[in-house]
Amino acid sequence: MKDVSALSKQYIRVIVKAKDENGVDIVIGSDVVEFAFMLNGNDPTDLDWKAGAWGAANVARILIGPGTAAALTAGNQYQVWVRVTDNPEVPVLKVDALNVT
Repeated sequence: MKDVSALSKQYIRVIVKAKDENGVDIVIGSDVVEFAFMLNGNDPTDLDWKAGAWGAANVARILIGPGTAAALTAGNQYQVWVRVTDNPEVPVLKVDALNVT
């Protein structure tokens, strides 16, 4: 679990690994990537997803904090989810937890 301040504007980064049928790493930076931040062990619904972006080499990222689409509330713990939209696959991954102070 990572601690973050509700006052901080910063990137949350997640490495997303993908392999082809032969076990060779695939670079997936052109696929749509989204994040969801969920309370109380809830699974995300379509309305919970926020647009992310790709950094270098399969690193998905989203800016969180005041003035962003993902302004998180102090005193809460959030489960972080990532969804990558490819064709035909759309993996949904539970990746981390954030403690917002």
